[in-house]
Amino acid sequence: KRLSDCNKLESLIIHKTLLLAKEKSAVLNQIQVTNLCIDFFNSGNLKFEYFEIVDPLTLQTLTDTWVEGATACIVAFCGDVRLIDNLQLK
Repeated sequence: KRLSDCNKLESLIIHKTLLLAKEKSAVLNQIQVTNLCIDFFNSGNLKFEYFEIVDPLTLQTLTDTWVEGATACIVAFCGDVRLIDNLQLK
């Protein structure tokens, strides 16, 4: 309700970033995926807060080994609305 139609279109970058992370997780490590996704996200108009790939059980950031259920988490602001989303990568 708090997003305009324009904001809703701009916020699609969140889902597109998560899909990119899922695609690239098959061939890149976590740091490479994170850097690629942050760069991609910043091509949009939302204000970036954070992007992390985490262990689904501990929620600790993954930095070297993929685990089953690895999950990408993203948070951004669209105007004054804080948007949060995640997607299981593995």
